[in-house]
Amino acid sequence: MLRAMTAIDANGITIEYESRGDGEPLLLGLRSCSGGKLARFAPANIPADERIADQRKRDESSGDLRKVVELALGDAETLARVVADTGEAEIVMTLPDTKQHRETAEGRASALAEAIIVDGDPAAADRRLARIAAVTPADIQRVARRWLRDEASAAVRYLPEESQQGAREDRIATAATVATAALSAPGEIGIVQPAPESERVAPPPPGPEIIPPVPTPDVQRLANGLNVVTVRNPALPLVTAALVAGGGAAADPEGRAGLAELAAAVMPEGTTTRSAAEIDAAVEALGGSLASNADWDGSSLGITVQTGQVDAALAILADVARNARLAEEELERQRAIAIDAFTVALSDPGDVSGMAAMRALYGQSAYGHPEGGTPTSLRAIGRADIEAAYRATWVPGNATLILSGDIDPARARALAEQHFGSWAGPAVATRSAPTVRT
Repeated sequence: MLRAMTAIDANGITIEYESRGDGEPLLLGLRSCSGGKLARFAPANIPADERIADQRKRDESSGDLRKVVELALGDAETLARVVADTGEAEIVMTLPDTKQHRETAEGRASALAEAIIVDGDPAAADRRLARIAAVTPADIQRVARRWLRDEASAAVRYLPEESQQGAREDRIATAATVATAALSAPGEIGIVQPAPESERVAPPPPGPEIIPPVPTPDVQRLANGLNVVTVRNPALPLVTAALVAGGGAAADPEGRAGLAELAAAVMPEGTTTRSAAEIDAAVEALGGSLASNADWDGSSLGITVQTGQVDAALAILADVARNARLAEEELERQRAIAIDAFTVALSDPGDVSGMAAMRALYGQSAYGHPEGGTPTSLRAIGRADIEAAYRATWVPGNATLILSGDIDPARARALAEQHFGSWAGPAVATRSAPTVRT
């Protein structure tokens, strides 16, 4: 089994070789990083599945490539002197990534596992490093003289199509022991040809139309204006509760793009009765996850729990919607997250084209700005802006409680009255639709 062992990088030249484990290194090739061409070296008599090194030569001159070969075939003193005279040259006595692997418990375990599986001895990994450390420039010279010969190497040069005519093709001598044969399928493997159209079996006709049952939502309205929508589905003992409110990013004031999303991010980070940590602990105890989002046309709070946990889940949902504390420190934390997200989006061509398309379609009107805001608009948003957006959005007349799953309309209304019945605010939505440029 071959193992990549080491390389000597001298003045931009890298000589790469492997070891079979018997102490005799095996040269794979070398590369020069002086220009912009690619060359590959691999001894012709090494089986293809054992060739693991791609060598790069970044120079258009085959004369420079010849100098690299001559250096590899020269005497050890010359190579050692080049190595010593090059400020950035170093002898790398390590397996690829070995140092990094040995820095972690996982890496050390991997090295030990490989040594046990391949060599049957956990100490083999350390012995391998010891053999690598013992490699000298003279070893590389000896291997280079053995393997890096014209008849056992190939140079691959990439030329423009118009320059390929008349290019000389390198020939690699094939050893007499290598047998060649034309590629053909074994006799025991049958060749299947598609049947003519007239002989093909027709596909079966379509079955009867399937009309899936569509549940009918039950819509109720509390005295304070809150709509309660129930969609019963007792197939699983789960209930999803979502509190949605009109008014999203499209209603962000001029110069305050990202206000709706920022307010939605700050809301679940603490109320007047619970800290952010207490909210997280309470939701986790229910086996659920509290989601708070804002899109172009609305904001939402949502949670999914087992049927028996709906009461406790709605208590948390109501607390966040009615009593959000909107702490200044949470605002600053969420602002930093939003600015980082925008910076990352600028490196994605799809995100950038989407923002450009929205601006081209809608200009400076609603929907024309980035939904999550920009660094400039996000920095302009203060706590007073968050408070105003929160007070305008989360009122009973602008909200709808949706309960879907293993719950009937009667219980849904009873729970809504219990947790949202005393919610004060306008019974009719006061937010106007955003102005859209047409």
